[in-house]
Amino acid sequence: MNSLGFGVSQSSIDSTTIATQTGTAYALPSPAAQLAWQVVITGTPVSITILLEGSLDNTTWFTLDSTSVVTGALRSINTPVAFVRARVSAISAGTTSRISVTFLARGYAVSNYSSGLMRQATLSLTNAQIKAIHTTQINIIPNPGPGRIIVPTAAWFLLDTVAAVYAVAGSAALQLITTTGGWAWFNLTGFDAYLEQAALSTYIMPLNQSVSDSFVNFYADIAEQGIDVWLTGANPTLGNAANYLRVSVTYYIINTTTGEIA
Repeated sequence: MNSLGFGVSQSSIDSTTIATQTGTAYALPSPAAQLAWQVVITGTPVSITILLEGSLDNTTWFTLDSTSVVTGALRSINTPVAFVRARVSAISAGTTSRISVTFLARGYAVSNYSSGLMRQATLSLTNAQIKAIHTTQINIIPNPGPGRIIVPTAAWFLLDTVAAVYAVAGSAALQLITTTGGWAWFNLTGFDAYLEQAALSTYIMPLNQSVSDSFVNFYADIAEQGIDVWLTGANPTLGNAANYLRVSVTYYIINTTTGEIA
């Protein structure tokens, strides 16, 4: 069985046979992925319909998306299915000499890993999530529960804007903040400049905050809260479906009564 890896493009159809046909099926990587699929047509058909199909068992297939654009297309969907394939369901050939359909999988689900007392959470944001990140902050570490506080130690960011840059109105900082208290554990200023350049950019940040406050304010700001990814300023515009932002955070969970690591 062929498998897709995150960030590695694979061809489902690459054919000079101009007729209805079913492409190579691929198993999607785990966790569930965002799938970008690109249709490139050499020549111009009179008409064409290409389906993106998904399956849970690699036997029974259903239509997830489709395109009938005779000049080709680039589309993306969020899908938790196990298998995908492309299928040319209808075509009137015209001057068509080649049909190519390529897949690219991106991760978007949150994963959590713990080794001993240190924990790690990783989140991959899609283009759509990046473009809404000012108005819709995205949770990366869930609420640890009563009498617990999350204490981050370091954060890592990877931003891919190679396909197309964003436009940002004014300055913006990428922050890791408590879900409701708004306490910024990490504050990456000047992030608008990175969004507006076509590059693969990475950043590593140690913890840059200390907490010294009254017990009441301490609880209100950071205790018993998850941690979210948020952008100050305004939502970015433009971008491309292939863009993504990956965030990884290492952290401890502390018992707020005993001070011990939970």
